[in-house]
Amino acid sequence: QSAIIRASGRGTSTWLPLLSTGTTYMLQSDASTMISPAMFERFVLPDLEVCCESLDHPFYHLDGPGEIRHLDHLLSLSRLRGIQWVPGAGQPPPEDWPDLLRRIRDAGKLCQVGVTPQGALSLVRRVGGRGFYFVIHAPDGTFPDDASALSFLDLLAREDVSGARRLW
Repeated sequence: QSAIIRASGRGTSTWLPLLSTGTTYMLQSDASTMISPAMFERFVLPDLEVCCESLDHPFYHLDGPGEIRHLDHLLSLSRLRGIQWVPGAGQPPPEDWPDLLRRIRDAGKLCQVGVTPQGALSLVRRVGGRGFYFVIHAPDGTFPDDASALSFLDLLAREDVSGARRLW
């Protein structure tokens, strides 16, 4: 099936608004919040390794603080291209997790977060923009209007985002 799609030259995507030039998928194991790192290594990691080997651009959906204990295992997956951090209901927003996000990025993985324009600006100022893929939305969860988006891009252009690069 991917050969049929690839022939059109348009790429592939998942529910994450990210276009891949190859095959991609958002891997996840939300049930891993209920298991130890040893159980994750035994029961989840082997499957993730196989999935990563079969995809050009595999991403992992790290869903809440209960999954952070498995981050070292995830970062050990050489073919895993990135991690999407979703703090979860009742948790501080992504920009309030700079040490976690820096750890993901410094391990050579792309880091995707859904943030407000101010949240993205806060992360760029605290951690830098390199290695991040921001999905920008207004504080109420909607996407900003054109004027808001242009204003944000103008503000971001004045920040130091050296090291920014294409995702693939």
